[in-house]
Amino acid sequence: MAEGELGARGRPGGEGRADAPIPDKLPQVPGYRIEGLLGSGSTGVVYRARQVSVDRVVALKILRKELAGAGKARLRLQREARATAKLAHPNIVAAIDMGEVDGTWWYAMELVDGRPLHKIIAEERLPEREVLRLFIPLVEALRHLADRGVVHRDIKPSNILVDGLGRARLVDLGLAQADDDPQITNHGGTLGTPHYISPEQARDPASADAQSDLWSLGATMYHAACGRPPFSGESVAEILSGVLHEKVRDPSELADGLSSGFVLVLRKCLVRDRARRYRDPAELLS
Repeated sequence: MAEGELGARGRPGGEGRADAPIPDKLPQVPGYRIEGLLGSGSTGVVYRARQVSVDRVVALKILRKELAGAGKARLRLQREARATAKLAHPNIVAAIDMGEVDGTWWYAMELVDGRPLHKIIAEERLPEREVLRLFIPLVEALRHLADRGVVHRDIKPSNILVDGLGRARLVDLGLAQADDDPQITNHGGTLGTPHYISPEQARDPASADAQSDLWSLGATMYHAACGRPPFSGESVAEILSGVLHEKVRDPSELADGLSSGFVLVLRKCLVRDRARRYRDPAELLS
């Protein structure tokens, strides 16, 4: 789910708990018993629910009924569920099911007990060793996506969860594009999040590919290791101007103790010339 999709109580796989207040009138989804509210946003409400047939706790996102007829929100929900269903990786939150009942669309996904990375790095800058421990499995997850023709398109700290075992988990494929999915927005503004978006995606959302995901992952690693994203500003336009034109500040100027090899990795992830950036997740992993 996109940043801001859920309220303070949590998110799928995040910090939500069943003790959040439950609305007086609960939606009815066949096969699921709703147990609590995890959070809500402009497009949907996410509940903690139990899949009755297998007695499994899940996160159940229910699209607001007034948006069901508005194709954009419904297509994004469908795209997220279908893109995630192509995947099976321990560092990607899994899709379970999707459907529609009485005009209301819903999507069930794995519920993971953990914290979003953006909350962790808001409290402290992570040491290099911890960044590597968290992000090497995420590069493996990106290789899994790339092997299946899926581009995430919105990698950022709030879309990475750190679970109770300390594993990083990639979430929210609501902007994801699969090779066999023609339903992709080619107009209506830039997709992704400005601080972490690649230059090519900033110019043309439809051009995002696996290399664009590597830029976004590199920008997220940079933030985790340096305490700030590589580009910032007072407005979206100012941030995007930095992404497109400004020099990336040397990470070693912002964080003591970074190895020269790790600094090189960060800088190569954030090269505007795609011929000089890592070609694919496998190259970055090596």
